[in-house]
Amino acid sequence: ILLTGTLDVTNEQEAGLGGEINVFGDEIQTFGAELYASGEAGGGLMRIGGTYQGEEGNPRVNNLSFSGVARADALTDGAGGEIVLWSDGATECAGELAARGAGDGAGGLVETSGLAVLSVDEFAQVSTAAESGQSGTWLLDPTELTVVATRGTSSIITGSNSPFGSRLTVSTLVSALNGTNITLQATDRITVDTAINAT
Repeated sequence: ILLTGTLDVTNEQEAGLGGEINVFGDEIQTFGAELYASGEAGGGLMRIGGTYQGEEGNPRVNNLSFSGVARADALTDGAGGEIVLWSDGATECAGELAARGAGDGAGGLVETSGLAVLSVDEFAQVSTAAESGQSGTWLLDPTELTVVATRGTSSIITGSNSPFGSRLTVSTLVSALNGTNITLQATDRITVDTAINAT
């Protein structure tokens, strides 16, 4: 699947919840795509490549490259929605992902996971912030993960041909911490190759 356009299931009706976007296939690439599943009273559901943590019995893509905008925000008063980027192989994530709460609503959930390799672009922006409610969560869940300095590189994962391995730049992490809870979760190990200074 090659996605370059706009998918918009925003619900602007009073007390309306955002709609649902599902993009499943063997290989998925998006280039500058704009995906919107926001709602006045709460964000919707967006699943690109798979479902939360690649739950068994549901569609799962082999490789995913995401570039663009994905928003599942509450617009007036409500909780943020859920955005999942998942692949069984390599997931590349760039652009803007947001599942923000509005009013008293809590922030939502953003998951970016690659079962083999996860690469988050240093200019990626992720937010699950809330105006007055509890902040949401950004979950990163590969096999191995290395936090690197800006434009840094991490070691090659055993059995992988990736020259980068699973990596997250510290600048992206620190920027997201402004209103977003972050969970770094790995099957094997997490390596921090640079100082994390979030004030």
